Amino acid sequence: AHDLRTTDRIPSPAPGQFFPADLTDFDQVRPLVEGCEVIVHCAAVHPWKPYTDEEYLDNNVKACFQVAKACALAGVTRWVFTSSIAAVGYPGEFAPEEMPIPENAAPRTRDTYSLTKTLAEEVVRRFYRSHGLSAWCLRPVNFIPRDHDVAYGQALLSALFTDPRDVARAHALAVERPVE
Repeated sequence: AHDLRTTDRIPSPAPGQFFPADLTDFDQVRPLVEGCEVIVHCAAVHPWKPYTDEEYLDNNVKACFQVAKACALAGVTRWVFTSSIAAVGYPGEFAPEEMPIPENAAPRTRDTYSLTKTLAEEVVRRFYRSHGLSAWCLRPVNFIPRDHDVAYGQALLSALFTDPRDVARAHALAVERPVE
């Protein structure tokens, strides 16, 4: 069992103790991670809503950097980062013989969102190399909840969608995985 702290810019009903914060502001991030054993960082802006390039860079890269820096300074030993398959390319951009997409696939960035996910993963690697911050990057495909109908099944089978329960389970498994 874990004591849960959650954060967002806007107060929301979430399990655990909620702390409103802007993750691009290090002074707001640092106290959030103090005393934590593991951080699950899944805050980001996504391409299905209109954002400026600056909003993508701030929310998806700068916030990731601030969280990693705070974790390293606070002595957090484990970090689970929710990236995206967009860090290496979007579904449908890979030929069948390229599947499954290997972890070391060269990025195929085509928009600012995919670029920010690639850069954020590099932030994670940098803090592993420089501070020994053990991290797991998860790259789910779209997992926004949807109705269970024929289109849902087709999306699952086509690898264009991941069931949110599977994404949640992957995060739980990463949290429990021992540091190697």
